[in-house]
Amino acid sequence: MKKNGKMLLLIVFFILGILLIFLIAKDLFPLVKEVLINKNNEKKSIDFIKSYGARSVPVLIGLEMIQVLFPFIPTSLVQIVIGLCYHALWGSLICLVGISSANAVLFFFVRLFSELFSDSSTKIANKKPQKKRKLFNQDFIKNSVHPGLLLFCLYLVPIFPNSLLAFLFSKSSLSLAKYTITVTLASLPSILICTFIGQHLSFGNYHMALLLACLIGLALLLCLIFKEKILTILERSA
Repeated sequence: MKKNGKMLLLIVFFILGILLIFLIAKDLFPLVKEVLINKNNEKKSIDFIKSYGARSVPVLIGLEMIQVLFPFIPTSLVQIVIGLCYHALWGSLICLVGISSANAVLFFFVRLFSELFSDSSTKIANKKPQKKRKLFNQDFIKNSVHPGLLLFCLYLVPIFPNSLLAFLFSKSSLSLAKYTITVTLASLPSILICTFIGQHLSFGNYHMALLLACLIGLALLLCLIFKEKILTILERSA
């Protein structure tokens, strides 16, 4: 594909993305407002969300997709809200559809426009605190013997922004299907915990919800404490 053609597709993709954000935000703003107003009355919030009918599911899927594409949106909060509305089983399915779809789209376009994004992704990686780490180098990932395992661990452990993994692994030997499946499986543990928190909140089981939230906090704390050791182990196993 010629460079002009790639640029045209990029512009189309950008416009469609902005349109998607606008359409979702139009429905999402009153939803979030209602949840915040009735934060002590979960039943009223759930009833309001379900009043969207069939529209509530694509809106929540779209919200999950947006938080993948824009990492400043808190992932856990989004998934807890989805669990609050649809409980652990259906909430997890909604989250998985959103995450797998967004990551597949992101990885597809990053690889498609690899010539345009290669310099930018390298600069992003180099701006990380561990700029001397081989793990954040595209060439190191490209030559990795176990790129799938490396991707799974990096997505599972909150060390590197998940949204940037598509750029980091764009030159790897992973196919689109393998990348999407790996990311989906790696996201499953956190999705289950967050949607279970939402489910317990909807049932008024605040103690269990707090316990699960503490488990997430403990896991994050341990990752921060042993961050360097984890990175070293991943580099050696790659």
